[in-house]
Amino acid sequence: MQGIFRDRLLPVARRVCPDPGQVPARAALCAAQLLGPGLTRYVLRLPPARALTREELVAWPGPTVQRCPTAPNP
Repeated sequence: MQGIFRDRLLPVARRVCPDPGQVPARAALCAAQLLGPGLTRYVLRLPPARALTREELVAWPGPTVQRCPTAPNP
């Protein structure tokens, strides 16, 4: 998981983040948004999470994942 974070997520965050100093934190926030659905669906096996379609699994967290590296500082 750390390799995916380092090799895939950080480079994207570096390209789009408005503040280079925030790249690691923003990439970590993206990772949390991506890991949450996986955890609830495949590890905790919560029935509502398991009932979501693939399209729903992408659509619900998608806007948040896209916003994390690019949004203005809160």
